[in-house]
Amino acid sequence: MEEKQRIDKLYELVQDQKWEGFIEPTKANDLEALGLLVSKFCKWDGDNIVKVLCHALDDSNFHGRSEKINNVGKYSDILCQNCIGTFSVDVELKTKSCPYCGKDKLQEKDLIKIGGN
Repeated sequence: MEEKQRIDKLYELVQDQKWEGFIEPTKANDLEALGLLVSKFCKWDGDNIVKVLCHALDDSNFHGRSEKINNVGKYSDILCQNCIGTFSVDVELKTKSCPYCGKDKLQEKDLIKIGGN
């Protein structure tokens, strides 16, 4: 099967998901529907969903972002804003330095907590 055929099939699945997965399918966008498909395909396993995200980023040559996302859990779930980029999450002070880059003397506003713990 050619790539265009695979993309066309995926597009059809996304359109079907809009009608089956949303109360108001005309208000759902393609990315929301694709997100539902990925979630279901991964059987709602967050680690596998993140792996899919990272593979997509790598394929699109966003290797740095992929690496940051892959490494989040390895560093006590606390990173400085420079290391995590533009993610929007809750602020929490647990350490005096970022465990990812080692930046010292961080203030509470400089640290962000990843995840729902």
